[in-house]
Amino acid sequence: MAILISCIALVVAILSLLVGYFFSFLSFYDGFLNQVYSCEKDFKSFKRAFYNFQTKANEYYELTGESLLGNDEVDNLKTIIKEMEVSLEKTKKDF
Repeated sequence: MAILISCIALVVAILSLLVGYFFSFLSFYDGFLNQVYSCEKDFKSFKRAFYNFQTKANEYYELTGESLLGNDEVDNLKTIIKEMEVSLEKTKKDF
């Protein structure tokens, strides 16, 4: 009888550990997804700010004839933004 109770207690302990690990994993996964979506939100804000700056720089150029950014710098920033978009979409698809 004592062996049966010990076995039942052992099974209950193992099941409670497995349930604990499962909920721990879900918590980690949820936190990770929140970080991904937070990064996406920050990236969209950065992208919007860059395009707003580019618009203002173009307006400044039209008014004064002076360029705030060179074409190479703008192209480099656009390339970085595209790479960040691809990386973010890949991360979202992976999870």
